[in-house]
Amino acid sequence: MELIRSVTSRDGKYRIDFERDADGFYRYVTFNDRYRDHEDFHNPPFWTIAKFSGLYDTTEAVEADARSEFSWLRE
Repeated sequence: MELIRSVTSRDGKYRIDFERDADGFYRYVTFNDRYRDHEDFHNPPFWTIAKFSGLYDTTEAVEADARSEFSWLRE
């Protein structure tokens, strides 16, 4: 997979990566910062995978679907 773009939410709790595979299809992968609310938090984010999308033919399609599903991308 080739990383096309990565976006982190303003509060730093969520991240989404847009990727392209070797066949030219696109997908997104969402991540949560697993320890953001932990009392001992003082290190860089520890990203854990939350969701994989389906496959899309274009970057426009994958990004539109992600924006419709995750409100923090519309902020």
